Amino acid sequence: MISTVVLATGLTLILIGIWGMLMHRNILRIVIGFSLIGTGTHLVMVAIGYVAGGTAPIIDRSLGAAEASSRAVDPIPSALVVTAIVIGLAVTAIMLAFAIRLYEAKKTLAIDAFTESKWLAVPSIRSTSLSSDLAAPSCSRSSIVSGAAGLPPHCFSH
Repeated sequence: MISTVVLATGLTLILIGIWGMLMHRNILRIVIGFSLIGTGTHLVMVAIGYVAGGTAPIIDRSLGAAEASSRAVDPIPSALVVTAIVIGLAVTAIMLAFAIRLYEAKKTLAIDAFTESKWLAVPSIRSTSLSSDLAAPSCSRSSIVSGAAGLPPHCFSH
């Protein structure tokens, strides 16, 4: 019974987190959505490792080797959840630090204000003057070694 409740709660938190990330335009609410997804995932993993009436996986007088597979609780999901909690905390801290930097840059947390911050096409290294457009680009060793873009294919055939 408790495993079903924990599993349903975890799945509900995951769905709420996904809904929060997709529907809100505020960066802090998106970070909260990520955190809800992480917490829901932790609950699902704990629910998967739960055994009703189970004991710790220590074989002794109270838990024989014959009944260990049916009564012992699997410790792996719990260990993974502890690790995931620490990683989730670090990721949340990085996301919040990034949100602080974005707020300092634009004085807003609305994601629509950051549309011009997307990657732009890399400009060509050739100048726009008519004389340089008519001249063949040079294949100097320094431009090839530095990996300059826009060089013709014959520069790389050596």
